[in-house]
Amino acid sequence: GADLDLFKPENKAECRKKLGLPLNAKIIAYAGTLQKMQGTHLLIEAFDILKNDIDDLYLALAGRIRKAKGEKLELDKEGIIWLKELNQKGVADLINAADVAVVPNTSNEFTRYCFPYKIIEYMACNAKIVATKVGDVAKIAPKGSLCDPDDVDSLAEKIRLKINSNEKINYRKTAEKYIKTGCRFVIICGGGKLARSFQQAASASKKLSNEELDWLGIYATKINAHLLKSVFGSNAD
Repeated sequence: GADLDLFKPENKAECRKKLGLPLNAKIIAYAGTLQKMQGTHLLIEAFDILKNDIDDLYLALAGRIRKAKGEKLELDKEGIIWLKELNQKGVADLINAADVAVVPNTSNEFTRYCFPYKIIEYMACNAKIVATKVGDVAKIAPKGSLCDPDDVDSLAEKIRLKINSNEKINYRKTAEKYIKTGCRFVIICGGGKLARSFQQAASASKKLSNEELDWLGIYATKINAHLLKSVFGSNAD
C-alpha cells in the first residue's frame, strides 16, 4: 500500500522547486510506466487539446518508457517535461506539485485486474484526480474524478474541469481507510522466478518485444495467484 508518512500533502511551490518545475504554470502530472497499455499516448493527446486554450499549461511525466514495436511516445513536444524515473519521495513531490494528477489507463486485461495503488497515493496527497473508469479504479477513485477509458475527449474534458475547479478536497481520510481499516487480508503476488524462467526460455528462441515479456509476466502472476488460492481453499476469494 501507500506509505502515508511519505505520501501526504506538501507545499506545492516547494515541491515544484525541488523538481525544477515552473512555479506559476498549470501542471498536469502522471507518474508510472510510460506506455500505451497505461494510456500515456492518450494523456499526451489530451494535453495537445488542452494547451490550445489553457495558458501556460505543462504535462509533467515521470517513469520509465516501455514501447512495443512500432509504438511512439512523443515526449519531445513543447510543454512536456519528462522527469525520467523518480524515487518514491520524488513521486510524492510530483503529485503535490500538480494541479491535477492523472491515471489515464486504457481498458485491457492488465488494467482491469491490477490494483490501482497510484490512486491511493494521489488521494493520500489530497491531489485533484482524473482517472479512467477501469477495474478497481472505478471503485476507489472519487466519483467526480472518473472519465471514460480510451476516449481522449472525455479525458481532456475531465482534466479541464478539474484544473478550473476550486473544490476543497480531503481524499486522504478515504485513502487511510483503504490502507488501514480494510476488512480483507490481501496477499499480493508477482510473477517472480517463474516469470523470469518463462521470459528466458522464450527469449532463447526469438527476440521478444517488451509487450510480449510483460504478458509472460502477467500470466506467470496468474499462475502464482491460482496456487495461493488453491492453498487457502475456501478462505480465499
